[in-house]
Amino acid sequence: MLFSKRDKLTLRALSENSRIGLSTLAKQLNCSHVTAGKIINKLKETFDIRFTLELDMLKLGFVQQHILEVSFSKKPDINWLKSIFKEDSKINTAYLTEGQFDLIVIAEDNNPINYLLWEFKFMQQLSDYSREIRSSNMPYFIFGYMPRENISVKELDIIDKKDLSIINLLAKDSRMDYTEIARRIGLGESSIRYKVSSLVKKGIIKRFTIAVQNPPQQYILAMFENWLSFSKNFGERADMERNHMLKIDEEFPLLNKFQVAAPLTGSFGNFIIGLFDSYEDAFDNVVKKHKEFYKTENYIEKHARIKTVIKGMLPIRNLDIKTHYNFVDWR
Repeated sequence: MLFSKRDKLTLRALSENSRIGLSTLAKQLNCSHVTAGKIINKLKETFDIRFTLELDMLKLGFVQQHILEVSFSKKPDINWLKSIFKEDSKINTAYLTEGQFDLIVIAEDNNPINYLLWEFKFMQQLSDYSREIRSSNMPYFIFGYMPRENISVKELDIIDKKDLSIINLLAKDSRMDYTEIARRIGLGESSIRYKVSSLVKKGIIKRFTIAVQNPPQQYILAMFENWLSFSKNFGERADMERNHMLKIDEEFPLLNKFQVAAPLTGSFGNFIIGLFDSYEDAFDNVVKKHKEFYKTENYIEKHARIKTVIKGMLPIRNLDIKTHYNFVDWR
């Protein structure tokens, strides 16, 4: 399917602010608001777009997210996985993969001891199937985010119940009309507007944005990498990786090639999600490149293709990566 510049501009506008009005979008696209609405509907259907939120989980009391890489000795039934993950409030996201590992799970708890207990039980739960489970902490994102549909916060001094209800409604549909939110929450529309504005000002809601479940690219790369030791040249090597990521989308993309780049602590040192047309494309642009960048380091990597979303959403959108890259000086 061919996509026009208007399609790309629409995806970028929705990625920046999924609540953008049709009149404002129409001006950006130089078309009527009716045409703008049709473009949104076409893209929504084509990519299975979800209108959601990018949240600052730290400000909600979650110190960090945890990511688990699972390799199976034998494959469990996918419906069994879906059933246990659906009922598990700690699990935010889970992807079945194909390659050097078989499953990615992202989980969190705002109490580190509770999380530790959960991880132990989770590993026991998969013990009949797992050959290896490696866990890492995900403190922040260099680029991208992990979308979520529901948040549970027990410490009500962090955020009140009404605010939490608003966040969960907008996480499921960030274009929801304030009148509808007011009806569901049981407050006046002006109160809802004030609360949403306050959540934005506090930085809890970082962005009204999108995720898509059906990207046009055939190969969704997930890669873990680690450095078992660091040379004095590591900062220069990290700069090479960063510059590659910043330049890969020099042509105006439909969706960013790199969707997530997150430093980790624990079993791995970095996690990446990228969109590519084929395995060869992903290998040449990421796996091979990174091996070249870190040829003086004690570097290892594991990569696989994301095949199925077991729980959650795919964090896929179109942004100006140079503007939204979180720069870190390694030296």
